[in-house]
Amino acid sequence: MVEAALCKIAVARIAVFTAAATGIHGVLEIKGKRQDLDVPFSLHRAGSRLSVSGTLTLNRLTYGIGTGEWSNTQWLGGEVSVEFRAALFAK
Repeated sequence: MVEAALCKIAVARIAVFTAAATGIHGVLEIKGKRQDLDVPFSLHRAGSRLSVSGTLTLNRLTYGIGTGEWSNTQWLGGEVSVEFRAALFAK
């Protein structure tokens, strides 16, 4: 499980989505709201270093982000693009 501030993702499995895309299937929890999620990613190797990166789109309102006057999507869209990149290290 990966945990940061108010966000958790529990990975259920790694999957091959297409010939060119691999990803994880799991449950994302933000602010107590949980949703199943597929996260495509690319694995990169540079010498002995490995990294993973990807992009996914979330609806912020699904997770209770931007409530009250911020819930109106006229000025601030509901869909949010999340880009991630992480270095992988062997233990």
